[in-house]
Amino acid sequence: MMWKLIIAGIVTTVLLSIVGLGYKHYTGLIEANRMLSENNAKLEISVGLQKETIAAQEGAIDEWAAAQQAMLDTAEQLREVALEAGAETRRLNDIFSKHDLGKLAHHKPGLIERRLNSGTATASRMLECATGAQGQDCPDGNQASTATTGRSEPPASSTDEREVEGTQGEPPPGW
Repeated sequence: MMWKLIIAGIVTTVLLSIVGLGYKHYTGLIEANRMLSENNAKLEISVGLQKETIAAQEGAIDEWAAAQQAMLDTAEQLREVALEAGAETRRLNDIFSKHDLGKLAHHKPGLIERRLNSGTATASRMLECATGAQGQDCPDGNQASTATTGRSEPPASSTDEREVEGTQGEPPPGW
């Protein structure tokens, strides 16, 4: 009988150990499940934040692309203006290289003085227009009353080739 009690004690100890180990394993699984649920919630929040960040970055990329395109357009416009200015410079150099303005000014001072004054007025007005003035004589077409600009008519052309060309090649009388 003693053997029966010893075997019953061993069986009871083994059963209690199995139940204890099973309970410990079960509570470990519940704790792991709770931690995994918390981590899953944190990851979902992180994914949401990452999606917002990606959307903001894509918006910033679009803004940068639009700004870059605007700068490229401006650069192209400036290049075209520079080409036009170069062509105008060459045209004016051709005109002035055909004429001796010193001789012309000596013999027809009124003509040269009038042209220089007109050109200076035109250049001054163009500078005013470029710095924000308005008026019918501004190249960008901004209209304002003559009270604002102080002018009632657009400035005369600074170069009239017809008057200058008439003196080409012929020295004035008395030379």
